[in-house]
Amino acid sequence: MKTLTEALFVLILSLSFAGVNVAQTQAPQAKLLITNALLLTMVQGQEKPFTGYIVVGNHETITAIGTGSPPSGLSATTTYNAAGKWIIPGFISAHSHLWQSAYRGLAPDKELDGWLTVLYVEHAPESKAEDFYWFTLDGALDHLRHGITGAFNFNYAPSDLGSSTGDQSFDRSELRAELKSGIRFVHSISIGQLGPKWSADQAIAYVKSFMDWTKTQPSSSRFLKTMLDGGGAYAENADQVRTEARIMRELGIGDEQHYLETAAEQVKERLVFPWFVESGISWRAASSAQV
Repeated sequence: MKTLTEALFVLILSLSFAGVNVAQTQAPQAKLLITNALLLTMVQGQEKPFTGYIVVGNHETITAIGTGSPPSGLSATTTYNAAGKWIIPGFISAHSHLWQSAYRGLAPDKELDGWLTVLYVEHAPESKAEDFYWFTLDGALDHLRHGITGAFNFNYAPSDLGSSTGDQSFDRSELRAELKSGIRFVHSISIGQLGPKWSADQAIAYVKSFMDWTKTQPSSSRFLKTMLDGGGAYAENADQVRTEARIMRELGIGDEQHYLETAAEQVKERLVFPWFVESGISWRAASSAQV
């Protein structure tokens, strides 16, 4: 009897089957050719598994999926014989904190609020931006090893529990790690809590500056977009939520909120839900809640 590892081969290429049709012919050169695979594509009309092949082009995207053997004459830099193993689309994580893999096992006796205090107050501030490159890379590779090929990644910044100082070094280190890892990702950036020394205009300029910087980095189809790390539920007033909504409108990006995560804060957070309705965040693109 085959083991699960032998029976199931998850393709870790940060590739998507969505919208790919079964192909009859293909250009003669490719980066990767996988043959003799048991494919479950999840494409409409292909609900049943079938034995076939996959062609990956030089731009690291799937260019063809076909039944049976590949066309004669099709060559590739690398050919992999799946020997009847399953290949399925990679899983997608809609809410990850990749850097936190470095702290796995921390404070197991705490509930979420207590654990966050231990992590964000006692441990994370002791690490430098360069450390978070390695923390994030470790978390991304761990995702890939377990078949998660895409993630919405909430990144760490020293401003996560307070007002920002405009320091982008942590986000920049984490983005480099995301790019290095091979995972497909949304980079989520925190604007910190607004206050006397950190205004809405400064927060908007901060996000725009980071987005402009990302354009100077090596281009990658795996970098899907920048979005906001929503902190409105933790704010003292509605200005935080209004600012996030303004950034969404002006920069054309989305926002994922941390909301109703702990039992202790549910009553308080439900009371501020009108802020999200009034600002428009509750219906703008890609806004979601962690329940």
